[in-house]
Amino acid sequence: MNKICHIASILVLSLMVSCNHKQIVSSENYMIFDEVVYATQFPINVTLADAEDTGFDIIGINNFQLLDSMLFISSRERDGFWQFFSMNDKRLKGKILSLGQGPNEFFFPVSDGNVFSFENNTESLYGYIFDNQHGYVYQIDVDASLSEGEIVMSILSKDLPNSVVSCKVIDGHTYLCREIVEGAKRQVRYVLNDGKKLVPEVLEKLNRAMVADISNGLDHNIISSMIQRQGGRFLESMPYLNYVNIYSLDGKLGKTICMDEKLLDINSVQALPDGLRNYVSISERAFERFFGVATYNHTWMEWELGTFRGSQIKLFDWEGQPLAVINLDRFVSAFDIDFKRGELYVLSLREDEFVKYDINELLHQLGV
Repeated sequence: MNKICHIASILVLSLMVSCNHKQIVSSENYMIFDEVVYATQFPINVTLADAEDTGFDIIGINNFQLLDSMLFISSRERDGFWQFFSMNDKRLKGKILSLGQGPNEFFFPVSDGNVFSFENNTESLYGYIFDNQHGYVYQIDVDASLSEGEIVMSILSKDLPNSVVSCKVIDGHTYLCREIVEGAKRQVRYVLNDGKKLVPEVLEKLNRAMVADISNGLDHNIISSMIQRQGGRFLESMPYLNYVNIYSLDGKLGKTICMDEKLLDINSVQALPDGLRNYVSISERAFERFFGVATYNHTWMEWELGTFRGSQIKLFDWEGQPLAVINLDRFVSAFDIDFKRGELYVLSLREDEFVKYDINELLHQLGV
């Protein structure tokens, strides 16, 4: 009975969030799909305040990700800025990758989710890095690197242009790229397969978006996005826009989820000074059954003034329907879920904290 009621409440919410909105289609002013879901109400609303320290002794974290039995950390260390810890005993398993100008070295720590990812197959855990300084795509055998004590890395692709700002590996021959073009007014997505560019229709809709004026040199960031892949599905969130896009390259999935009553248009955001632009989200995470987006809705000026505003993590299924909203008492720079232990891990760069919350009850309610 509870499951039936839960499904019914989601259906009611689906009708509530999708109706009574003016039809808006993809254009230069809206980086959206034809189907837009307006998700302003959630069947589950929880507030978490009892944070615990994660128990990992790590200094200078830039980003993190939970990889089954391991915790991955991208740190600010010069030598070994990629670090891997055991989730069981919290001990360091090893460090790889260093800063420098030599072979297999990087100018900056690799921490931007747009340029790295992990894939775990039956043989090993692999990491993929797009080095836009050199235009290389690397494959790293993480398990072999940790066991042998030295980096086991190969180059999958070379000579990608510096204008490519994001490259997500689909397989060893295929990549989803996003490139700045037309004098930085537009960012286009395409599939690179054995060196050939393909633009599926689903990507063409998003590629229509552009900024009208780049006189201040920064406005192209309005249409920047964070991209994550979960199997054949992709999730994009835009820091300055109040919606996310989910899609598959075959076009079977293509939806926009607006997290407000009205879609923000690119021109209205561009008309605001940098300090007054609302910064909507900075972190997202794609899971098998659902995805989450961390939102906080503050301006850069409020950030500089130290204005406190707690974050929310909003969870949606892959149909774009709202599942739950998690209210937190801190700024969320990155998050992930340990489904085995029922814990939400949160990194807060503002507070320089790496904490976790017990979400066993929430996962139970979600049927996970």
